[in-house]
Amino acid sequence: MRKKQETPTAPTVPKAVLSTKDAAAYLSISLPTLFRLTRSGELPHLRIGRVIRYRVEDLDSFLAERVTTKWEDFNPDRKWPVSSETDKRPDR
Repeated sequence: MRKKQETPTAPTVPKAVLSTKDAAAYLSISLPTLFRLTRSGELPHLRIGRVIRYRVEDLDSFLAERVTTKWEDFNPDRKWPVSSETDKRPDR
């Protein structure tokens, strides 16, 4: 019996850039949020023709800049408390 020859496989190359859909999944955010962050300039991106791409290292640094150990209320002008024990929001 002859041994089956193994076909050489090409080495896998990590993706240098991600599509918008992949970048949103990588950051665990929605596409509209990704586009909002991109338009505002908060999220670095590349344009290749009409296509927007995101480098993984830029997404990692974006996440690293937002790491925190304390809670900060992003809307201090809120009229009602956030705590569920004292939640007195008006009914909708």
